[in-house]
Amino acid sequence: MQQKAQEILDQLLGAGQVAIQVDGDFVQGDKVEGDKVMGNKVIQNIVQIYREAGGRISDERLSQAVHNYAGWVMENYGRVPLRGLGDKEYDMPDPDLPAVYVSLMAQKEAGRWQEREAEPKPVDMSSLLSQGRRLVITGAPGSGKTTFLRHIAYMLARALYSGDDKPVRQYLNLTGDLPLPIYLSLGDYHRYRQNNGDGTLIDFISYTLFQQHGVYDLPKDFFAQMLSRDNTVCLLLDSLDEIPDETGRFQASNAVMQLSANRSIGQMLVASRDHAYVGRTMLTRPFRRFVVQPMQPEQIAALTKRWCEAVYPSHLAEKETQLLQDEIAALEAIRKAQGEEPLVETPLMVTIVAIVHYNNRKLPQQRAALYEKCVNALLAEQHKGEEGQGQSQLELEKRGGSIDSKRSRLALLAYEMMRSSGDKEAGRKTSLQQMQAWLLPAFERAEGADAAPAKFEAFRQAMCDRASILHERGGQYEFTHLTFQEFMCAYHLAVNMAPLEIAAFFQDEERVRQSWWREVILLTIGYLGKTAEDKCLKLIEAMLARSPDDATTLAAAELAAAGLLELEMAAPAAR
Repeated sequence: MQQKAQEILDQLLGAGQVAIQVDGDFVQGDKVEGDKVMGNKVIQNIVQIYREAGGRISDERLSQAVHNYAGWVMENYGRVPLRGLGDKEYDMPDPDLPAVYVSLMAQKEAGRWQEREAEPKPVDMSSLLSQGRRLVITGAPGSGKTTFLRHIAYMLARALYSGDDKPVRQYLNLTGDLPLPIYLSLGDYHRYRQNNGDGTLIDFISYTLFQQHGVYDLPKDFFAQMLSRDNTVCLLLDSLDEIPDETGRFQASNAVMQLSANRSIGQMLVASRDHAYVGRTMLTRPFRRFVVQPMQPEQIAALTKRWCEAVYPSHLAEKETQLLQDEIAALEAIRKAQGEEPLVETPLMVTIVAIVHYNNRKLPQQRAALYEKCVNALLAEQHKGEEGQGQSQLELEKRGGSIDSKRSRLALLAYEMMRSSGDKEAGRKTSLQQMQAWLLPAFERAEGADAAPAKFEAFRQAMCDRASILHERGGQYEFTHLTFQEFMCAYHLAVNMAPLEIAAFFQDEERVRQSWWREVILLTIGYLGKTAEDKCLKLIEAMLARSPDDATTLAAAELAAAGLLELEMAAPAAR
């Protein structure tokens, strides 16, 4: 990890040439004295805009700095890591994002005075940038919001890097000068404000890009100047929902509104889960909201095809694609016959199903069961065929502890992060020191006080070396997807607490009314429905019985009903 970070840093600091592979071809960046960077008209437009603001830096240096920044964006957001495929991952190059990306559809939210008008038709998300300069993208967990924003960042950066803006203009339906892409997490901005007392979004942008990511070749005021010039940036603000509390989300939304009031700011796109985008969190005019729609069969077919082409040998890809698509169709047919909603209708669910197919060949019919099999595959690092069998497979699975112990420690970590979300060092990210404080007692009970530190370190290294469930970035640790954190927390509750205890936990601090806990509650019900049906029903009864007021009762009832509908029980009547 450190070596990789240093390699990227070396590129950003202009150490020789930068080479990034894009769709099989090499886009080669030259040194400052070369003609290519200075001949890049796309970059030169940005240079001229900064120059008009009074910047005191040579055109050559600024051109190279923007070039390096674009390369950094491509390096960070342009590839899709392959996980859950065993040691074969090391032999497979991570595919380029455009090679596997499938554009979805989004529905424009009807305005208050448009209720009598015909419902607007969904639009292809590739054209959203042409729908307005202030947009909000909401959707279900795993619906591809982050990937959508990163794909935009990659496409714009590639045009800046290569000087060829024709593909991005055609794909994103853009006219006028190309903006500079800036991708940020509003969850990170929330933690930045907690640690620094306050701070505007512009302060955070400068901090993130200069201090955290090491983009040192650009002038200190570069991004502040770009944000104050007309239509020069495309600001991609992700993860509003990863701010755990409503007050924090409101503060972030307010900061976005303040920045958007400057009409010189270019494009602004904000992404959030549906259930977190309510009340004071919602952005008012001029923002327009688009809701990501469930995947259609042809989109699912396209994504499964591209996934299989990325992970299977060419002579097997077509066959495996058909097998995977047949399994999904059979799974959905069973659910439809039982009166259930479709299960595989987001990019995340397609990916999880594909990983389970790769390792297990049989798909369960319920979300919690699918997540469990996916986590098991990621922890076991299973192999297909004869590879990894026998003693070598045993050693692989026990790296950092047994599968059961790794699952247990990750579940404890997820539980502590979820419930400590109000602290500065918790929620979606946590420090090594805090992680040790949470997990070391469990290692001491299992391994003894003397062996515990070494066992903890082995666990940490095993998890972060693969970076399939947990990864480290800038000294902070986080689950690779919030869905994994939510499922592992649900697993911890289901395995370690009685139904009455779980119900009490959900009612405490009004967790049943908080969007931060919604998925955990649903997945806890789902996991118990799969493993202990009687405990599941007792939990639901206890949730309703303990509700202290009408609002909490209503929230608990809605969650209980939603959880029941997800259960994989023998008969619909039981649900």
